[in-house]
Amino acid sequence: MIPSGTPQNAFEARAECYRCHKPQLTCICGHVDRIANRTGVWVMQHPRERFHPIGTARIARLGLSKVHVEVLHSPISGPPPALPLGAGLLYPHAHARDLSTLPADERPENLIVIDGTWSQAHTVYRDNPWLQQRPHYQLTPRRPSRYRLRKEPTAQCLSTIEAIVEALRILEPDTRGLDSLLASFDAMIDRQLELTKKHQRGPRQPSTPRTHRGAPRCLIEQAKNLVAVSFECAPRDRSGRDPLALVHVVALRVATGEVFEHFVRPPEGRFPRPLHLKHMGIESTRLETGASQQELSAAWQRFVADEDIVVAWNQSVLDALESAVGLPQQQVHLKSAFRSHAKRARGSLLALVQQLRLDVSPHPNLVGRAGEHVANIVALLRHMQAESRSSATRREARQQRP
Repeated sequence: MIPSGTPQNAFEARAECYRCHKPQLTCICGHVDRIANRTGVWVMQHPRERFHPIGTARIARLGLSKVHVEVLHSPISGPPPALPLGAGLLYPHAHARDLSTLPADERPENLIVIDGTWSQAHTVYRDNPWLQQRPHYQLTPRRPSRYRLRKEPTAQCLSTIEAIVEALRILEPDTRGLDSLLASFDAMIDRQLELTKKHQRGPRQPSTPRTHRGAPRCLIEQAKNLVAVSFECAPRDRSGRDPLALVHVVALRVATGEVFEHFVRPPEGRFPRPLHLKHMGIESTRLETGASQQELSAAWQRFVADEDIVVAWNQSVLDALESAVGLPQQQVHLKSAFRSHAKRARGSLLALVQQLRLDVSPHPNLVGRAGEHVANIVALLRHMQAESRSSATRREARQQRP
């Protein structure tokens, strides 16, 4: 029974941004400017921190052009394959060198940062010996942390985004916009404190049932605007300092079947080897006669519309496309969305589709691994939509019972 006087929208599910993983009420995507940092930032994240409402690594992911976030669900025997060999670890240790005292020729070009509470960071460091083998660096903060929602163990401890900004100020002091990242951090904290005070003043609201069984509302209510995307990129050198270069971009408008497929000539010296081409499922002639990066961007802008909702399996795809060709405002990280919907999303997209025994219909006009990836995204989207409709039907039937 609904209490009298309850607002009509009190039982609507809280809208969530599936890009920064925060409620849309506190979404920070529109308040974070992208900074052209030169030092690669590699965030090793404790799994409990990934969706934490006040975690700050999301600001780094949204605001830095050279950043990679790796969620360490369990200890790994060695560093991620893409991690550059010379990357150093920013971590307080007895043998860590202060970044500000290093000569210019000894400063790291790539920096590893552990994201989590200090207890979680210690666990990640302890359980991954390859981190312990990296050169260690530390900071001497000029002021205490501004993180008013979490208590730091000492005055020298900083939040993840504060530590990254402090390090970049030392390593590349001429880089513009670093202060804007801290401004976004302050705004996030202020908004969270404001909402906390607001909810402490009055009685708790009625519990909110999960609309659409936890799936983002846009996947169900705006299905006609969904665009599934995937891509392939040219090989990178071991340093990882060369920019990401897209060579095969695939998109499918889910409602109509309209296709976008573009092949791009790889940069000089980065043409995929035969084994790599076979793995991608594309022919060398496709890339040899491919378009330029500018032609790709122009074609993409003609394909997408402002009201489109771009859906990719993971955040790295969205970040790469955002940087290379630009994306509409609405984006969905499908792995995160399915995790909210089904409370599980371990493993690859292909493994999940096979586990659910979904009917995958490859599009005849899409080729290669990227085309198969898009077909799997569409199959999972339709599965989520069907389950949400079925759940809504059952809910309505229960409500109509005498």
